[in-house]
Amino acid sequence: MSKGIPVIFATARPPRMVKLLLPSSLYDRSFKIFYNGALIIDHRNVMMAHHTMDVAAYHELMDYMENLEYSPCVSIEATDQLFCNHEVNNSFGVPVNPHIVPLEKMRKLLPTKILLSKVKDEDIEEIMNTFGHKFNIFVTDSGQLVQMSSKNASKEMAVAHICNELKIPMSHVIAFGDDNNDLGMMKRCGYSVAMGNATEEIKKYSAEITETNDNDGVAMELERIYKNNLHT
Repeated sequence: MSKGIPVIFATARPPRMVKLLLPSSLYDRSFKIFYNGALIIDHRNVMMAHHTMDVAAYHELMDYMENLEYSPCVSIEATDQLFCNHEVNNSFGVPVNPHIVPLEKMRKLLPTKILLSKVKDEDIEEIMNTFGHKFNIFVTDSGQLVQMSSKNASKEMAVAHICNELKIPMSHVIAFGDDNNDLGMMKRCGYSVAMGNATEEIKKYSAEITETNDNDGVAMELERIYKNNLHT
């Protein structure tokens, strides 16, 4: 950032969690993409875009979930708060402290993002087939989590929105990713780097594979690129 290069953090996570994970020196000077692209905040912490979910389609999904013969975990992100129909203790080691509410009360919320877990494989397939044209849907975390957002929300669309504002072509963007919700972004950006812990699909569409998240793969690759540019 000191070189005038914009930095974008594109994540599935909500703002409250990213604030806990990122140092304020990075958070306050970067562009942030939350909820897989549904919320974009600029480097001055001003909202650039916010895409909530279609209400009719959301209610249709709630009907589907209520009619299942078992009770999966349904979580709704709305107004930077988490609402769940079951207890959820933490996410990636970060306490989440959700509001526990039944599905019928969730209908009154205007969600930015929906998370489904403990869903049977055959029902995940049915959800993809039934709602794939109404929401952007990603199955992540080794098939354990279904992430749903507005059709107008994706990481690649959010990055494109920021690039358009900055007048920077997508071909000049370096993207790092590890899971299926990164795939569209990896395909659109000029240079894509897969983390060592990435899915095989992500690695397939990447120009480079770096170390894992836990082993500082992003920093290692950026340092490599910087050193190479010094000698060109």
